[in-house]
Amino acid sequence: MSTILVIDDEDLLQDLMVHVLSSEGHEILKASDGKEGVEMARKHIPDLIITDMSMPKMTGWQMIEVLRKDERTKAIPIIALTAHKTTDDHIAGYAAGVDDYEEKPVNMARLKGKIAKLLKA
Repeated sequence: MSTILVIDDEDLLQDLMVHVLSSEGHEILKASDGKEGVEMARKHIPDLIITDMSMPKMTGWQMIEVLRKDERTKAIPIIALTAHKTTDDHIAGYAAGVDDYEEKPVNMARLKGKIAKLLKA
């Protein structure tokens, strides 16, 4: 199917994503922080990125800014995983280049729907 890069510093959530999304037929790449996420995105050019926003070394916000300025990665759809639930947080995220949000705790059925929608676009 598609290649999805999952970026999160929480091993348990990362493992859940790998298990669920690989069972759907996706190839899953993993990174544990924003800096590693940028490197992986540039190296592999995934079809979709799912990223936590609060991470060490480089936040999701910073990572998205870097990816959106790079010709190779600027069109990759990005779903932000976040505990930030206010309207202002979402508006700021969309302005930064997020294509969609999934609030924590993650609803996997809803997330799979968002993934399908973005991969078809």
